[in-house]
Amino acid sequence: MKQIDGENMKRNALKGGDAAKEAFSELWNYFYPRLIQFASSFRKLPVSEYGDHAADILIKAFQKIESYNPDFALTTWVYKIAENHLNDILRKTKRDSVLSIDAAETNNSIKIDARSLIQDEAADRDLLDRCKHAISLLKADDQRIAFLKFYESMSSSEK
Repeated sequence: MKQIDGENMKRNALKGGDAAKEAFSELWNYFYPRLIQFASSFRKLPVSEYGDHAADILIKAFQKIESYNPDFALTTWVYKIAENHLNDILRKTKRDSVLSIDAAETNNSIKIDARSLIQDEAADRDLLDRCKHAISLLKADDQRIAFLKFYESMSSSEK
């Protein structure tokens, strides 16, 4: 798989003009499909928004390319921006969630949108099925690592 030269990417992006356009195009072509896949791992995000978030992440990364340190992998840097961006979106969504408590009108009861709970359960089952399938396609050693990471919540150092 082709890797992007982060140092060259940064240099071209900071030059401006056509060099910057080419740098952004290369960044987009390499990361856009990967970021859509990455967004799918955030189970509370609507599928219809994956592409928008991927685009926002790439724009944000390109705008901050000056802060990128070429001593480290560009992919690590971009995925960290993506993780922070998507977690921010989830925090904002959680703050605006559909849980209404209105003691005066509901006689001290809580109203919860049942459709969202059912959708969450379906999304959880779907994610679990997709993870099981993806893990089953890995080599035995990789299956063990994936199992420890996702089912046992172990860090890389504990494996």
